[in-house]
Amino acid sequence: MLNACWGGGEDVLDVLVLQRLANDCGLNGVALHAATQQSELKMAPAKNTAQAIAAGVYGVPTFKLGAELVWGSDRPAALIRVLRRQRIDAQVLTDFLAKNPLAHRQRQGVR
Repeated sequence: MLNACWGGGEDVLDVLVLQRLANDCGLNGVALHAATQQSELKMAPAKNTAQAIAAGVYGVPTFKLGAELVWGSDRPAALIRVLRRQRIDAQVLTDFLAKNPLAHRQRQGVR
């Protein structure tokens, strides 16, 4: 569903699209849709959204690895660093910290 929505631009609110996606995964799309009409399941998204907001989630997709939240499908390198328990590339951090503050660089005409 993630790829269909964010990668393929499909309308995942359309019941027929959802049924097709379920069928493509080997599930019974019609039966799955019928099951989602139960009131308990209809309340789940609101409950999950409240829990996500309380946990600090501010966008989708968000991945939680321990206490760390990694947001965005455009930053797989950040997710990999967290999985490897690497905060940042040491050389990148050293180079960054060695630079003069931006205000000083602009006054000196250095970038």
